[in-house]
Amino acid sequence: MILLFSIVRFKNLFANHFLMVSLRRFFFHICLLLVLLRITQTKHPKFFILRDGSLAETCEAPFHQVKLSYDHVLCDICKPGSYLYPDGKCYEECNLPFVSRTEVSFKFCESSCSEPRILYYNGSCSDKCEPPFELRFEKNTQRCQKPCQENHGEFLFYDSSCVQTCEFPYLESIIDGIKTCQLPCRNQGEYYHIEEDTCKVECEGPYFTKEIGPVKVCYSGHRLAKKEEGGTNIKIYAILSKLGQFFYRGWSDSC
Repeated sequence: MILLFSIVRFKNLFANHFLMVSLRRFFFHICLLLVLLRITQTKHPKFFILRDGSLAETCEAPFHQVKLSYDHVLCDICKPGSYLYPDGKCYEECNLPFVSRTEVSFKFCESSCSEPRILYYNGSCSDKCEPPFELRFEKNTQRCQKPCQENHGEFLFYDSSCVQTCEFPYLESIIDGIKTCQLPCRNQGEYYHIEEDTCKVECEGPYFTKEIGPVKVCYSGHRLAKKEEGGTNIKIYAILSKLGQFFYRGWSDSC
């Protein structure tokens, strides 16, 4: 009886051990299968979505992958969160004159004008691009741009060229949103009186005349020197100029 009992007990222990090993192997293979499935989902989606809505089987550099789900992965030339501009470049922000648009997680920075209207530098739309603005074409977008690169400090000169500085005797002004460097007098035959900041046909004593480029300047010696040095103490030289006029008139009357 003891021998029979021992044999039955051994069989039960062996059966329980075999069952436990089998269960462990079963759960191990289940976990391994889940891990492999996860890896497969991460690295090998079924297809990629491009910006134009078409599908592609691969998405390689320089393109970037943005996963939406197992079956939906974006393939984009821009990094996630960046905007695609009409010239094909990517930037993190969408600035004027363009407006932003998002479609299926793709971000676009594009013109708000419908063809054939022209996009202005401030984001407005017009049928024409008139001087001094310049009409340019960029990737199916008509743009009416400022003629000079103001972000580099350039001014539109009176002769339609672009200059880095606007120095005396020329005057800075803003016309239609454009930084310009203009002649002080509309009529080039007039004299620019720097003491009075006006334009006159004549320049009489005790003032002197000098031509600086196309500008005829009427000045007192001190005032012109101060202007050319870029000084700011104008009132002192204005007083000296008035005193000069007073003594000149007194001298003329005595003669």
